[in-house]
Parts: sequence; C-alpha cells; structure tokens
Amino acid sequence: MIRIEDVLVPTRGVGCRFDIQVQMFPMYATTLHFNWTLTSEVGAVLLDGTLTMSGIDVEGWHNDDTYVIDWALAQLGFIKV
Repeated sequence: MIRIEDVLVPTRGVGCRFDIQVQMFPMYATTLHFNWTLTSEVGAVLLDGTLTMSGIDVEGWHNDDTYVIDWALAQLGFIKV
C-alpha cells in the first residue's frame, strides 16, 4: 500500500492508503487496465475503481512500478507522502 495525504470521503471516512494492481499484462500491450482502492488507516475500503492507461503512457512504463503509481495518483488527484 502507498501512503497518501488524507482524503476525506464524505459519509465514509478518511482515506490514507492507496493500492493499485494491473488486471493483466499482455505482451505488446497498447492499453492496460488497473484496479485501485483507497482505504482508511484500519483497512476499510472507502473508494475503488478502474483506471485505463493507453498510448504513450503504456510505452513509458518499462519495469519501474513507481511510474504507474505516480501516473495513477495524478489521475486521481491523490498526493503521496
């Protein structure tokens, strides 16, 4: 899990942990789909969803997972601490 700045989710609580997983990684991928979750300090899922990466973003991800994490955080407006 990636620690992020607190995110207030009305009626649900405060999220502070972010996780992301690629759904599948086909050879010569041009589009990738990721599942993500925002959880509280105690592990309760507050938000979740799917992100789609395509084009030049896919080409930029080699073997550095930090690239995907930073990309996803930017897409969602979350800030890593």
